[in-house]
Amino acid sequence: MTLTELYSNEYARVETNAENHFIQVTWLQHASHTALREVLEKALQYAKPAKLNRWLFDMRKIYFVTSADQVWTEKRYFPSFDPALQHHVACVLSLLNAEMIPLAQDRVLSDNMEMQIFLDIEMAHSWLLPH
Repeated sequence: MTLTELYSNEYARVETNAENHFIQVTWLQHASHTALREVLEKALQYAKPAKLNRWLFDMRKIYFVTSADQVWTEKRYFPSFDPALQHHVACVLSLLNAEMIPLAQDRVLSDNMEMQIFLDIEMAHSWLLPH
């Protein structure tokens, strides 16, 4: 699958494959509160008009996510996704940060959003993308 870069900065890269309704946020280094939210908001700005609903967050280079950012992500960010679409969210973690993120569990976040946690990016792609 070919990805097209939509946005990048020193913290992350946002890429898409519109044909598969796919968006990927790859963290290049640990990001603080402000930088983390800025990148996530940019990704959502691209995803909504393009009707992207298959999300991959490659978080292997994030050391931790603060509890305030976890609450913001779950209570404000995810609910701002297009409610007309069924969203699939894959989070790819490392063995080191999987223990630090208490949200690291597979679950249905709402009627239109399901999340799965992976340690392998290829498995995340397989879950997200049509075969």
